[in-house]
Amino acid sequence: MQTDDEATRAEQLLRDSRHPSEAPAFVLAVTAVGVVLAIGLFAVFSPAVLGGLLAIVGVALFIWLNFQIGRVRMRAHAVAVTSASFPALQEVIDDVRSRLGYRRRVDVFVVRGQATAAATYTYFGVNAILLDGSAIADLDSERRRSEVRFLLATEFGHLLARFSWWVPARVAVTRLGLQQVLAPFVAPWLRATVYTGDRLAYLCTRDVDVSMNAIHRALVGKDAAADLRPSGLIEQAGSVRQSFILRVAEILPSTPHTTNRYLELLAFIAQVQPADFDRLRDAVSPKAAAVMTQLVPPPTQPVGLPPAAAEG
Repeated sequence: MQTDDEATRAEQLLRDSRHPSEAPAFVLAVTAVGVVLAIGLFAVFSPAVLGGLLAIVGVALFIWLNFQIGRVRMRAHAVAVTSASFPALQEVIDDVRSRLGYRRRVDVFVVRGQATAAATYTYFGVNAILLDGSAIADLDSERRRSEVRFLLATEFGHLLARFSWWVPARVAVTRLGLQQVLAPFVAPWLRATVYTGDRLAYLCTRDVDVSMNAIHRALVGKDAAADLRPSGLIEQAGSVRQSFILRVAEILPSTPHTTNRYLELLAFIAQVQPADFDRLRDAVSPKAAAVMTQLVPPPTQPVGLPPAAAEG
């Protein structure tokens, strides 16, 4: 059972982790969805009211059936994480939930050969996280457990930031084929919640080396992560951010470019732990260091610390 102090710390953690663009992007998303749904309701309550109501019921049943089939398939083709099946992994999950103050139900599954290290799904209020087996292997060392803690905290952070009470409306819009119409208005908020999840994950570890290694393993797998050098990745990320075409390409997707996530996390580290950020910058190539320098925020009060007392 979570204590009041733990709940307060969890709320403070989320406040400190909010990406700056999340709030205005959420307002835009809700407004756009509200307008579309209002138009839909106006269209329904026309002379063909009965037919419209039947159509709504039919769509709702179709969506519900699709979700139920999805949940069954996941349980049939993946291994559920429990204290009996994956005791070490379950301990890390419990730790992450406690740190973030996340109380809602989340089913976690492990599967082999998934395209990404972790992915999150929502089934009418029941959230599920699907993990690739190679991404959560070797939990014997504390360092490795910390890396997996970062990976899981990222996914739980996404869920925590995305106001799951709003998910049904977004799902209905998607199932009705209106996602492309609303994508320019909803996608910015969804991308912002991804950044917030990454920030929450970092605050769960407060370890730059662990966080960077966890990201590298998630990007290229555990075998290639040891050979990946940050300099090349940061230089690539800098060129991606400067590309007008790639910025346009990011307008519609609900997830940001992987390289942008990498730079956003580095920028947050510069804000929270500038000394560690400087150490990272000193270790990369001059071109990569120039990219990192652009991420340094203007002088401000560090996150999570009270304002300095004014001198008399």
